[in-house]
Amino acid sequence: MLRKLLHREWILNRTNVALMFAIYAAFQIYMVISIDSTRPWVVMATLYAAFLTTALFVREDKFRSTWWACTLPVTRLELIRARYIAAWWMVVTAFIGSVLLAALVPGSNVIVSEIFNPWTLLIAAALTTGIFVWVLPFTIRFGMLGLMIFLIGGQIVGAGLLVLGRMINRGSNAGTGGRPIRTALAAIGDAILGVREALTPVPFAIAVIVTLLVVNWLSYRFAAYMFRRREF
Repeated sequence: MLRKLLHREWILNRTNVALMFAIYAAFQIYMVISIDSTRPWVVMATLYAAFLTTALFVREDKFRSTWWACTLPVTRLELIRARYIAAWWMVVTAFIGSVLLAALVPGSNVIVSEIFNPWTLLIAAALTTGIFVWVLPFTIRFGMLGLMIFLIGGQIVGAGLLVLGRMINRGSNAGTGGRPIRTALAAIGDAILGVREALTPVPFAIAVIVTLLVVNWLSYRFAAYMFRRREF
Protein backbone atom coordinates (compact mmCIF):
# COMPACT_ATOMS: atom_id res chain seq x y z
CA MET A 1 0.00 0.00 0.00
CA LEU A 2 2.87 2.38 0.76
CA ARG A 3 4.20 1.90 -2.76
CA LYS A 4 0.76 2.72 -4.19
CA LEU A 5 0.50 5.86 -2.08
CA LEU A 6 3.92 7.03 -3.24
CA HIS A 7 2.92 6.31 -6.84
CA ARG A 8 -0.25 8.35 -6.27
CA GLU A 9 1.80 11.28 -4.98
CA TRP A 10 3.95 11.12 -8.11
CA ILE A 11 1.03 10.86 -10.55
CA LEU A 12 -0.81 13.80 -8.99
CA ASN A 13 2.21 16.06 -8.62
CA ARG A 14 4.67 15.05 -11.35
CA THR A 15 4.14 18.17 -13.50
CA ASN A 16 4.52 20.48 -10.52
CA VAL A 17 7.54 18.54 -9.23
CA ALA A 18 9.23 18.68 -12.65
CA LEU A 19 8.71 22.46 -12.80
CA MET A 20 10.07 22.96 -9.28
CA PHE A 21 13.11 20.82 -10.03
CA ALA A 22 13.77 22.80 -13.22
CA ILE A 23 13.74 26.08 -11.27
CA TYR A 24 15.88 24.49 -8.57
CA ALA A 25 18.41 23.32 -11.20
CA ALA A 26 18.62 26.81 -12.72
CA PHE A 27 19.24 28.30 -9.28
CA GLN A 28 21.93 25.70 -8.56
CA ILE A 29 23.73 26.45 -11.83
CA TYR A 30 23.90 30.08 -10.76
CA MET A 31 24.99 29.16 -7.24
CA VAL A 32 27.85 26.80 -8.15
CA ILE A 33 29.37 29.54 -10.31
CA SER A 34 28.77 32.42 -7.89
CA ILE A 35 29.58 30.92 -4.51
CA ASP A 36 33.19 30.68 -3.33
CA SER A 37 32.91 27.97 -0.66
CA THR A 38 31.47 24.46 -0.62
CA ARG A 39 29.82 24.37 2.81
CA PRO A 40 27.66 27.51 2.35
CA TRP A 41 26.56 26.04 -0.98
CA VAL A 42 25.53 22.81 0.77
CA VAL A 43 23.50 24.83 3.28
CA MET A 44 21.72 26.80 0.55
CA ALA A 45 21.08 23.72 -1.62
CA THR A 46 19.70 21.77 1.34
CA LEU A 47 17.42 24.56 2.59
CA TYR A 48 16.02 25.16 -0.89
CA ALA A 49 15.42 21.44 -1.44
CA ALA A 50 13.69 21.09 1.93
CA PHE A 51 11.35 23.99 1.20
CA LEU A 52 10.42 22.47 -2.16
CA THR A 53 8.41 19.84 -0.30
CA THR A 54 6.04 22.39 1.22
CA ALA A 55 4.75 23.34 -2.22
CA LEU A 56 3.09 19.93 -2.62
CA PHE A 57 1.13 20.21 0.63
CA VAL A 58 0.18 23.84 0.05
CA ARG A 59 -0.95 22.96 -3.48
CA GLU A 60 -3.11 20.11 -2.18
CA ASP A 61 -4.66 22.46 0.38
CA LYS A 62 -5.28 25.08 -2.30
CA PHE A 63 -7.29 22.65 -4.44
CA ARG A 64 -8.90 21.07 -1.34
CA SER A 65 -8.05 17.56 -2.49
CA THR A 66 -6.93 16.23 0.89
CA TRP A 67 -10.45 15.11 1.76
CA TRP A 68 -10.43 12.90 -1.35
CA ALA A 69 -7.24 11.17 -0.19
CA CYS A 70 -8.93 10.43 3.12
CA THR A 71 -11.67 8.51 1.31
CA LEU A 72 -9.14 5.94 0.07
CA PRO A 73 -8.97 2.55 1.85
CA VAL A 74 -5.93 3.64 3.88
CA THR A 75 -5.46 5.10 7.33
CA ARG A 76 -4.43 8.69 7.90
CA LEU A 77 -1.25 7.38 9.51
CA GLU A 78 -0.33 5.66 6.24
CA LEU A 79 -1.00 8.87 4.32
CA ILE A 80 1.35 10.83 6.58
CA ARG A 81 4.01 8.11 6.37
CA ALA A 82 3.88 8.28 2.56
CA ARG A 83 4.15 12.07 2.62
CA TYR A 84 7.19 12.05 4.89
CA ILE A 85 8.91 9.46 2.71
CA ALA A 86 8.01 11.46 -0.41
CA ALA A 87 9.40 14.63 1.19
CA TRP A 88 12.72 12.95 1.99
CA TRP A 89 12.79 11.42 -1.49
CA MET A 90 12.42 14.90 -3.01
CA VAL A 91 15.23 16.33 -0.88
CA VAL A 92 17.63 13.47 -1.63
CA THR A 93 16.83 13.58 -5.35
CA ALA A 94 17.27 17.35 -5.51
CA PHE A 95 20.53 17.16 -3.55
CA ILE A 96 21.97 14.44 -5.80
CA GLY A 97 21.01 16.49 -8.84
CA SER A 98 22.69 19.58 -7.42
CA VAL A 99 25.88 17.59 -6.75
CA LEU A 100 25.90 16.43 -10.38
CA LEU A 101 25.49 20.03 -11.52
CA ALA A 102 28.34 21.11 -9.23
CA ALA A 103 30.55 18.47 -10.85
CA LEU A 104 29.54 19.11 -14.47
CA VAL A 105 28.87 22.85 -14.81
CA PRO A 106 31.91 24.68 -16.27
CA GLY A 107 33.31 27.26 -13.87
CA SER A 108 31.85 25.58 -10.78
CA ASN A 109 33.52 26.71 -7.54
CA VAL A 110 32.14 23.80 -5.52
CA ILE A 111 34.62 21.07 -4.58
CA VAL A 112 32.58 17.91 -4.96
CA SER A 113 34.86 15.80 -2.76
CA GLU A 114 34.13 18.14 0.17
CA ILE A 115 30.38 17.53 -0.20
CA PHE A 116 30.81 13.87 0.72
CA ASN A 117 32.61 14.67 3.94
CA PRO A 118 30.56 12.86 6.61
CA TRP A 119 30.19 16.03 8.69
CA THR A 120 28.96 18.00 5.69
CA LEU A 121 26.33 15.34 4.98
CA LEU A 122 25.30 15.36 8.64
CA ILE A 123 24.85 19.14 8.45
CA ALA A 124 22.62 18.69 5.39
CA ALA A 125 20.58 16.00 7.17
CA ALA A 126 20.26 18.16 10.30
CA LEU A 127 19.10 21.19 8.29
CA THR A 128 16.51 19.09 6.45
CA THR A 129 15.29 17.61 9.71
CA GLY A 130 15.05 21.07 11.27
CA ILE A 131 12.92 22.35 8.39
CA PHE A 132 10.70 19.26 8.39
CA VAL A 133 10.12 19.42 12.15
CA TRP A 134 8.92 22.99 11.86
CA VAL A 135 7.12 22.88 8.52
CA LEU A 136 5.62 19.47 7.70
CA PRO A 137 3.28 18.84 10.66
CA PHE A 138 1.69 22.28 10.47
CA THR A 139 1.60 22.42 6.66
CA ILE A 140 0.00 18.97 6.48
CA ARG A 141 -2.54 20.03 9.11
CA PHE A 142 -3.24 23.64 8.14
CA GLY A 143 -1.95 24.07 4.56
CA MET A 144 -0.84 27.61 3.78
CA LEU A 145 -1.66 28.66 7.34
CA GLY A 146 0.86 26.07 8.53
CA LEU A 147 3.54 27.72 6.41
CA MET A 148 2.68 31.03 8.04
CA ILE A 149 3.05 29.37 11.45
CA PHE A 150 6.57 28.32 10.41
CA LEU A 151 7.47 31.85 9.32
CA ILE A 152 6.21 33.29 12.60
CA GLY A 153 8.11 30.60 14.51
CA GLY A 154 11.24 31.47 12.55
CA GLN A 155 10.89 35.09 13.60
CA ILE A 156 10.56 34.03 17.25
CA VAL A 157 13.69 31.88 16.96
CA GLY A 158 15.54 34.77 15.32
CA ALA A 159 14.49 37.09 18.14
CA GLY A 160 15.67 34.51 20.68
CA LEU A 161 19.06 34.25 18.96
CA LEU A 162 19.31 38.04 18.93
CA VAL A 163 18.72 38.21 22.70
CA LEU A 164 21.14 35.33 23.32
CA GLY A 165 23.81 36.96 21.18
CA ARG A 166 23.52 40.26 23.05
CA MET A 167 23.74 38.46 26.37
CA ILE A 168 26.90 36.66 25.22
CA ASN A 169 28.38 39.93 23.95
CA ARG A 170 27.76 41.64 27.28
CA GLY A 171 29.13 38.66 29.17
CA SER A 172 32.32 38.75 27.13
CA ASN A 173 32.62 42.57 27.40
CA ALA A 174 32.44 42.70 23.61
CA GLY A 175 29.81 45.41 23.59
CA THR A 176 26.64 45.40 21.53
CA GLY A 177 28.11 46.72 18.32
CA GLY A 178 28.79 43.31 16.85
CA ARG A 179 26.45 40.85 15.25
CA PRO A 180 24.39 39.22 18.02
CA ILE A 181 22.78 36.49 15.91
CA ARG A 182 26.14 35.45 14.49
CA THR A 183 27.55 35.47 18.02
CA ALA A 184 24.70 33.25 19.25
CA LEU A 185 25.11 30.82 16.36
CA ALA A 186 28.86 30.72 16.96
CA ALA A 187 28.27 29.94 20.64
CA ILE A 188 25.89 27.11 19.69
CA GLY A 189 28.44 25.81 17.19
CA ASP A 190 31.18 25.93 19.82
CA ALA A 191 28.96 23.99 22.24
CA ILE A 192 28.35 21.31 19.61
CA LEU A 193 32.06 21.11 18.84
CA GLY A 194 32.73 20.75 22.56
CA VAL A 195 30.38 17.78 22.73
CA ARG A 196 32.00 16.32 19.62
CA GLU A 197 35.46 16.56 21.15
CA ALA A 198 34.23 15.07 24.42
CA LEU A 199 32.69 12.05 22.71
CA THR A 200 35.30 11.65 19.93
CA PRO A 201 34.14 11.71 16.28
CA VAL A 202 32.62 8.25 15.79
CA PRO A 203 30.40 8.15 18.92
CA PHE A 204 29.38 11.74 18.24
CA ALA A 205 28.39 10.90 14.65
CA ILE A 206 26.37 7.91 15.87
CA ALA A 207 24.69 10.11 18.49
CA VAL A 208 23.80 12.71 15.85
CA ILE A 209 22.36 10.08 13.49
CA VAL A 210 20.28 8.51 16.26
CA THR A 211 19.07 11.95 17.35
CA LEU A 212 18.02 12.85 13.79
CA LEU A 213 16.17 9.56 13.39
CA VAL A 214 14.33 10.06 16.67
CA VAL A 215 13.46 13.67 15.85
CA ASN A 216 12.11 12.67 12.42
CA TRP A 217 10.03 9.90 13.97
CA LEU A 218 8.61 12.27 16.60
CA SER A 219 7.82 14.82 13.89
CA TYR A 220 6.06 12.12 11.85
CA ARG A 221 4.02 10.99 14.86
CA PHE A 222 3.11 14.59 15.73
CA ALA A 223 2.02 15.23 12.12
CA ALA A 224 -0.13 12.08 12.25
CA TYR A 225 -1.64 13.25 15.55
CA MET A 226 -2.47 16.64 14.04
CA PHE A 227 -3.84 15.15 10.82
CA ARG A 228 -6.12 12.67 12.59
CA ARG A 229 -7.91 15.66 14.16
CA ARG A 230 -8.38 17.49 10.89
CA GLU A 231 -11.97 17.79 9.71
CA PHE A 232 -13.04 18.42 6.13
